[in-house]
Amino acid sequence: MTEPENPSGDPAPSDLPDKEAAFGWRRIAELVKNIFLLERSVQRLEAENRELRKRVEELQRSVDDHNGQLKAILASLDTTIKTSVESSAQRIAIDTVLRLLEAKK
Repeated sequence: MTEPENPSGDPAPSDLPDKEAAFGWRRIAELVKNIFLLERSVQRLEAENRELRKRVEELQRSVDDHNGQLKAILASLDTTIKTSVESSAQRIAIDTVLRLLEAKK
């Protein structure tokens, strides 16, 4: 027995469940594939995140070290400048006293 042909060209009603099932399985397979791709992407991003966090910690330690060095340099400069100003002030005071003494002669 052969099935009568459908004049509209549409598949026979008995073919529809198989095609719908195949289409459904294809969609499920695509969904599963996309889920695996997403999981792989998440794992890759998590690994990159761990690496970036390690890098940030290293950079933070470096910044902290430089900050400590800068504080030491600034303290040294401050001391040097204060000493220089005091020295200059003492020299000016001595010169002023000597000039006053010479002026009194």
